[in-house]
Amino acid sequence: MLIADGFLGRTVWIPESKASLNSVPEHRQEVMAMPRFIACHTMPGVTRAMMEQTNQAAQNQPGIKGVASYSNLSKGVVHCVFDAPSQENLASWFQKMNIPYDRIVQVELEGELGKFREL
Repeated sequence: MLIADGFLGRTVWIPESKASLNSVPEHRQEVMAMPRFIACHTMPGVTRAMMEQTNQAAQNQPGIKGVASYSNLSKGVVHCVFDAPSQENLASWFQKMNIPYDRIVQVELEGELGKFREL
């Protein structure tokens, strides 16, 4: 079971045996945050509609959650933040969706509004 929880809306995984809503608080110590990745894309001609379509597909893909996207459409540069089980899993999803990428980097330090934490 995946739920959004914690710092910066992290996606967390709760083992199926602990997945009932009543058990979440009791087993909080067994919750594992999914790794977070930044994907960098060079996509000349990318449009807002393409970005929205890709985001919707990511939201519907089990095990992968699109968190944020940053783009400069005129330069064809897109950076996206995803929660996924592994870098390989995310790369496979990009290939399946025919989405080119330059690199995928796992996030080690995360910060917002001056607050940081290691992942």
